[in-house]
Amino acid sequence: MSSASVSSLSRAAARLARQSGGRRYLASHAASPTAAASSSSSSSSSSSSSWSPPIAPGTCAAYDEALAYIASHQAKLRRRIQQVEGDSSLSAEQKAQVLEGLTVASQIDDPKVRWAFERTKDDELDLTDATVRHLRERAWRKCGSLDKLIERIRDQQVIPDSIAHITPTIDVQVILGSEDGPGVGDHTDRSLPPSGDILPGVIIEQSHLLEQPTLRLTSFSTQEKKHTVMLVDLDTPSQDGFDINIHWAVADIPLFCSQPSRLLRPGGDMLGGKEVLPYFPPMPSQGSGRHRYVTLVFEQSSSSTLDLTPPLSLKADLRSLISQHSLLPVGIHFFRTEWTEASRRSISKTWDEAGLAEPRWAKLPRSERKRRVDPRVQWVVADRRAMAQAEGMVAGAHAEEQV
Repeated sequence: MSSASVSSLSRAAARLARQSGGRRYLASHAASPTAAASSSSSSSSSSSSSWSPPIAPGTCAAYDEALAYIASHQAKLRRRIQQVEGDSSLSAEQKAQVLEGLTVASQIDDPKVRWAFERTKDDELDLTDATVRHLRERAWRKCGSLDKLIERIRDQQVIPDSIAHITPTIDVQVILGSEDGPGVGDHTDRSLPPSGDILPGVIIEQSHLLEQPTLRLTSFSTQEKKHTVMLVDLDTPSQDGFDINIHWAVADIPLFCSQPSRLLRPGGDMLGGKEVLPYFPPMPSQGSGRHRYVTLVFEQSSSSTLDLTPPLSLKADLRSLISQHSLLPVGIHFFRTEWTEASRRSISKTWDEAGLAEPRWAKLPRSERKRRVDPRVQWVVADRRAMAQAEGMVAGAHAEEQV
């Protein structure tokens, strides 16, 4: 029987299992934040210590045949694995690649493997296991999470406003509050403190962003490589248009599938990296509209330490840094925030703690906008004296942080 027949039987078995009370595989590792949380809670309450067929043997001939064929196909692949292990014509690297592919192929359709994967919390998955790693990456790429991210990045023009292009290879999740919270989606009440994974592009009140968020960085590579993480604001208004401000940066983070933890927590060890710019809370000024805050993960060009001279600051040129240090973008996430009456005091306090004068912005008259060469220059600071003071104090305030 062909491999296509194997897949057909597997799909048929999965459909029958779902109709009999089984759950869709991979869903809890790729659903929206709120759906994933409810899926996880229902899963834990109904699961037992080991897998058993959801359909009793003899009830459905097609289901029994699917399980029998999966077992025979696994036995065939295990015999092939033994042959490859004894093949001296292959180099060690070639043999390792072939064996990994055969091992994944022999386990990927096993209901017990799928069952265990679905019921394991994301942070407890053993990504050193090739089959688990394959399932986790497939859940990210094929079950909607990556598609939703790319769709929203394009819709909100995060690319090319931040970087020219990206091919994501690292799954970046931004977490506020509890790591096991229900998540933050499009329809989450903004007045309530967020808890859990943030859906890309959602709007968060600035008052909930005063503390550094937690990042879950999932790498599927078996080779350890150093990475740099940055949080940037794409929509800082200025007299000449919009500037990109860097609000947080951690360099030299070794990421690979075998790392003991994937959570970059506030006050933690930064996953072995070095914080080169302390977290600076979002500070959208009144009248400046919604700000896109983008988390970018870059692969460093070499295993050596990233040399940032002069020290990184809020006003550092992002594109120059990328070019100068040959940083390759491999991961991305973003959320949005804006000035609101609810966050008025929190935003003003953030400016005060930074020693900066808070500007207020207003749109230029239509006749003035038409005379501008750059169509993005539609804003003028309402308090010019405050703006001049702010521009003069930003560099000094962040230079002190580096001392």
